[in-house]
Amino acid sequence: MNHGLKGQPALLAGAAIFSIVGGLLLLFWPTMVIWLVSAATALALIVVQYRKSGGDPLAPAVAFPSAYLGFFLVGSLNLYDGPTKHLLLQSIPPTIWFYAGIGLVAFLAGNRFGAVFASKTSPVSSVFSLTSGPAMKVGVLVCLFVGSTALVLVHLTYGLPIFNMAVRTEVSGYLSYLSYLVWAGLLLLVGHLRRLPELTSSMKYRFVFLSAISVAAGSTVLLAYRTPVVMVVLSFAFLYHMRVRKLTLRAIALCVTAILVLSTLFAVLRTTIIEGQTYIDLFYSMRTGKGISAYALPLQVLYWNICRESVANFNALLQIVPSDYPYLHGDALGGSLLSILPGKQITAREYVGILIYGQAHSTLTPTILGPFYLDFGIGGIVVGMMFVGGLLGWLYVRRERSQLAGVLYVYWLALALVSIHAGLADPGYYLFLPCLLVLVTYVATLPSLVVRNDIERGVPSGEAVSP
Repeated sequence: MNHGLKGQPALLAGAAIFSIVGGLLLLFWPTMVIWLVSAATALALIVVQYRKSGGDPLAPAVAFPSAYLGFFLVGSLNLYDGPTKHLLLQSIPPTIWFYAGIGLVAFLAGNRFGAVFASKTSPVSSVFSLTSGPAMKVGVLVCLFVGSTALVLVHLTYGLPIFNMAVRTEVSGYLSYLSYLVWAGLLLLVGHLRRLPELTSSMKYRFVFLSAISVAAGSTVLLAYRTPVVMVVLSFAFLYHMRVRKLTLRAIALCVTAILVLSTLFAVLRTTIIEGQTYIDLFYSMRTGKGISAYALPLQVLYWNICRESVANFNALLQIVPSDYPYLHGDALGGSLLSILPGKQITAREYVGILIYGQAHSTLTPTILGPFYLDFGIGGIVVGMMFVGGLLGWLYVRRERSQLAGVLYVYWLALALVSIHAGLADPGYYLFLPCLLVLVTYVATLPSLVVRNDIERGVPSGEAVSP
């Protein structure tokens, strides 16, 4: 069986050369030449890994590096020469690729280790190898009930943010997390029903799939946050690739393009409602030196708000930490993790706002490397990216042996891709929902676990077991 491991040593060697040698050449070569070399190298690495992985575009060593390198390429491209006093208009130095390259090498090394470990060991828990039955439906129904109830409470307490953008940031974080149970429950439903007798027909499963993604996306749109909507679409699209029909590169490209366009239009609409059209016109005229047409606006949003802002924030952190401010030694990631508890904790994004702008901004995005670097510098980037790569590599190998591992893989792949821009700074995504998926599956498989344990111990079916 091909686990996407073939060709990894060559890829690791190429990425290492790309980051180390490239970092030295950055001191002498013009910025644009280095950018073009980086783009060509990134494309070559992606093509090589795609061929070595058996042609699976959703293999972690293909999907993540593609998005990661593309993001940094766009974000580091200096398109405008405006006033240098504005952070977004300051030229991004080519040295940013040294840190990006280290992050990529660490991810690929972790991915290889995770895949090898998964292929040579048995599942650490029975919950990762059992197919659940009717009890899973009960777990799904509980998720749907709790999530729907949370949405109703949001509506009764604040009003739905999609219809009143001003209350978007006032909604309780606990209610937001609980409302995502609708999405989590439907993802479990689609991931676990594929092999049940009543869904042997592919047409029936597609109907369930389309209904599930429509309800899941609709429930997250109501809260007016872009990240969960993108994650819903990506996770269900990846699950469709695994369970129903393999997506072609053309289909994936069209899907990604549609997601980017729709998400940027959503951001424009949200900003227009909250700040007004004048704010948008002023925002782009200050940066481009000219007015912006309605047709070019989505592309400008994609460049400035998605890619450029995150890369510029990370570059600013490189200039500040540790020269002007020491490493936080766990306070950034720890504060984000503890933010789910009562009381006020400063999160990684708020630290970014404090260090760069002098005040806490809860929505600043420092790329996936930012929180790791804030806490422990280059060492934090290496360990953090190795963890992300190792987890994806382990789940990718396990995806065909366990329905839960398949669901967790598409979820974590979607989260990792979104975090390239936003960073792993929201425990609701990287802790609460994944733990919930495992918990619901474990509870649903308890009857099967009892039966299997009885069989292994030689106890006849239906006979009580003395303690």
